[in-house]
Amino acid sequence: MESVTVNMPQQFADSSPRWVGMVVARALAVGMAMFAPSSGWTAEQIEVRGLDCPDVSTLVPTNEADEETLRSVLPKIVPLQCPDPSEYQDYEITSLQMAAASTAYGRMAAHLCGEEVARSTWIVELHFPQLEPSASMSQGQLFVAKTKQGWTAWFRYH
Repeated sequence: MESVTVNMPQQFADSSPRWVGMVVARALAVGMAMFAPSSGWTAEQIEVRGLDCPDVSTLVPTNEADEETLRSVLPKIVPLQCPDPSEYQDYEITSLQMAAASTAYGRMAAHLCGEEVARSTWIVELHFPQLEPSASMSQGQLFVAKTKQGWTAWFRYH
């Protein structure tokens, strides 16, 4: 079994319970700040950069049979959603699924734009090899829905 060493600040060296208490209190504060808004706030109450919820009256129902059609239009959609086409030109689709099948992103779609939009949304997970080794920059997620005007990306998460 591997041992773990924790370097405690000098001011707490003589009082480890106090130090542990502070760590727990900070962890609780961070957790409350991160997760409390998700329980009751709506997208209208917070500003979400890049969010453009589609009008529910324009949504076209989709199902798994639409996957190939969506794949065929992604080469037009992805470059419009990425800030620098030179870095984002080369991409791979790592996952393509309806938001309802993607529990975390499905809940996010419903929270941002409502259940009806979430039911019509596809989550496109992308990998950008030119931006490696950064795990954060080399991945992305688009929330895409089909409307009467065609396929539209209404949110770029990452």
